[in-house]
Amino acid sequence: MGMAMRLARWLLGFPERRPNPYVPKVTVEFTETWTDEPPIEITEGVTIMIEYRDGAGTWSRRPVTITGLNIEIDTTYLETWCHMREDERTFRVDRIESIVDEAGEVHEDAPRYLEERLGLPPGTIILPRSRARHGRSREDAWALLRRNVRPQAILFAALARASGVMRPEEVAFALAHCVEIAEARGLLFGDDEIEKLEAYIRRERPDAVRIETAIEGMLVCTPAEIHGFLDAALDLIRADGRRAPQEVALLNRIARDLTGKPVA
Repeated sequence: MGMAMRLARWLLGFPERRPNPYVPKVTVEFTETWTDEPPIEITEGVTIMIEYRDGAGTWSRRPVTITGLNIEIDTTYLETWCHMREDERTFRVDRIESIVDEAGEVHEDAPRYLEERLGLPPGTIILPRSRARHGRSREDAWALLRRNVRPQAILFAALARASGVMRPEEVAFALAHCVEIAEARGLLFGDDEIEKLEAYIRRERPDAVRIETAIEGMLVCTPAEIHGFLDAALDLIRADGRRAPQEVALLNRIARDLTGKPVA
């Protein structure tokens, strides 16, 4: 494992790789006869970070290695080795609020991510009928909000982390400006989406590639939006009463790419 990957895993809280205490292959187990096709095999070793809210409403964040998928009539369970508990644990997929992969990318649609990552056909993962019937509009509202402010959120997170520590006041500035952008674009969202956006900003640990991609995403914004972002970014790096050299350097680099000149 290279140094960059070791650093990324440390920042995300992933454990060091250890021999897995389970067999090399696991199988999706169906509790009812759904198809005559052979069982789907999942390659072991897929380690992710899940953000989970249990039936009592308790939230937790855990690094887990996937060992299986149990599909029942009205829901799906993710079988794992939980590195936090150092034991086998099973999680309802519909209660997984997001998944962070080893590259640091956040996936809010857990069922879709798991199907793609594990090579399962779309629609394999079954969700409770209540979520399938009522949950889509809320998911769409969050997906639309995230898509509209993703470049700004990533760049704000990069600026906040440039000094080594992301401070609450920096998150507050970033969140306020992202909400302002969404409102100006006429998006409809509520407190749930704002909470998800705040968590999204806090989780972000952008590397050089994500920063470059975010800057490219900003190039489609209007001049007024770009200048509004840069003004908010200046406020963000001043939020803690000082301007760290790393923050100033990164902001000036972003400003040059967007406008051709520095701002700080």
